[in-house]
Amino acid sequence: EDADALEMTVQAWQRGLGRRVMEALCQEAIRLRQQQAPVCCEQRMDNQSLRERTVKTLLGDVRVWRRYYHCLRCGRRLFAADQWLGWEGDFSHRVQEAVAWQVSLLPYRQARESLSRLAGVELTVEASEHIVGRWGQQELSPAPYAERVQHDLVVQIDGAKAHLEEGWIEIKVGAFF
Repeated sequence: EDADALEMTVQAWQRGLGRRVMEALCQEAIRLRQQQAPVCCEQRMDNQSLRERTVKTLLGDVRVWRRYYHCLRCGRRLFAADQWLGWEGDFSHRVQEAVAWQVSLLPYRQARESLSRLAGVELTVEASEHIVGRWGQQELSPAPYAERVQHDLVVQIDGAKAHLEEGWIEIKVGAFF
């Protein structure tokens, strides 16, 4: 085997081992935190069942078992472990951050290919769009930007027509400085 093949083998082994360690650490954190049921309406919530959850991480798919709780007074239901771990949707925060970062730099197809090749993360276009849509709804603090801008902000916009295989299209470009 050449060095590239060996590196790919070691990288796959590294991800596999990392995924197993991540699963074990998450499961232990859940076990410790679930020793007491969460409180709602000034009483401990009822433990309904133990359910499986799989989340895509940068180390691979991590599977854990966590408790499902129900408040007998108000009817609220939750998986407390998901909140403790910060898991929303099917992807870890780090995967979501990587997707948002890559898609901010590259078109979706290229961003997905980059994540697959560099991090081993396989995503559909729909999953990428969902993640970016959720991250795009978060408000950004204007303070750091306002502090950086010490001079006038200049915006330049231009457009041109180009003939491509699809026909004539308008190309737009903008510059901000």
